Amino acid sequence: MKRKNRDFEYDIAISLSAEDLKYAKSMIAELNPHLKTFLYSENQEDLIGKDGNIEFADIFRSRARVVVILSGKLWGKTFNTEIEQSAIIERVKEEGFGFIVVIPLDKDSLPQWYPTSRIYADPHIHDVKEITRLLEFKFTHQEGVLEEVTTADRIKDFKKKIENRKSHIHYLQSTDSFEPAKAEMNQFIKGFNQEISVLKEAQLGVALHYKEILNETLGFSNTEGHIGLLRRQLNVSIHSSRISPDNQSSRLYLLRLTYCTVEQSSYGRVLNPQKERKYYYNDSGSEYRGWSERLNIGQSIPTMKSQLYYRDSEYFDLGPIITTERMVRSISDWLLDGLEDEFREELE
Repeated sequence: MKRKNRDFEYDIAISLSAEDLKYAKSMIAELNPHLKTFLYSENQEDLIGKDGNIEFADIFRSRARVVVILSGKLWGKTFNTEIEQSAIIERVKEEGFGFIVVIPLDKDSLPQWYPTSRIYADPHIHDVKEITRLLEFKFTHQEGVLEEVTTADRIKDFKKKIENRKSHIHYLQSTDSFEPAKAEMNQFIKGFNQEISVLKEAQLGVALHYKEILNETLGFSNTEGHIGLLRRQLNVSIHSSRISPDNQSSRLYLLRLTYCTVEQSSYGRVLNPQKERKYYYNDSGSEYRGWSERLNIGQSIPTMKSQLYYRDSEYFDLGPIITTERMVRSISDWLLDGLEDEFREELE
């Protein structure tokens, strides 16, 4: 096996699929600021002018002291993570498993080649801070020297977080994010209409009520569509709004989902709205875009409210991002769950 006490370009390299980018960033934010990390979305300048595939493989094969695997459902199945996985396995054959920390983000998502007897970091038991302490311990166990975090370091890190936050707010409140928001909405419309096609082709033997969303209607203030199976129907309403000085909010696109139950009457189908959810476009980088629900802000540092939060009629924040793919899938899952409930009731 190779010796651990050699020089490394990176202290920690993180391998992940794009949908888990937010979790990776939350870990990096809690790590000792002296540690040099590799995360593709944050280190693209390092790869300019180089063969990306070779660079990817080489970083995980030999240039990072510790390798962290965010093992979700898609890890090892996408193009980049397949390359990274192959490089990691090559290194395991030479060095063993000591340099790896596996974090299974989904249940039963440990890589098949990773021994179940080895310790892994369980995010369902430990919070992000506890997991980052484990990463730092692994770094020192691999003969890395962890520098002490001084008061000056903490102040510098806090100011950096504030500036990053302000930059993110400014971006989502500017016209720069309008085109990415429009592109994301087009992806939602495409996925929504595809789900309608899948349900139509499935010939489930039950009435399917639907209205496709037309892309060209995005030029107007709002557009609608719906999908309904038996006693459930989901209505979609899209409201678009460009940013203006009089409307300082992130509402480039507002996606409203209304979950309804359906009853039959002498007048036909009657929809009874049960729940409504509103989503705002959100963007944490080119690899992680999607939709967030609005969170109202109560107590906060008054002088920072206007810099750190969004404002419409009142200050608010945006919650966790739900990717467009997961949003579309959740709609079909909800409809099919209702169909299965109907089937069980028939059997009983």
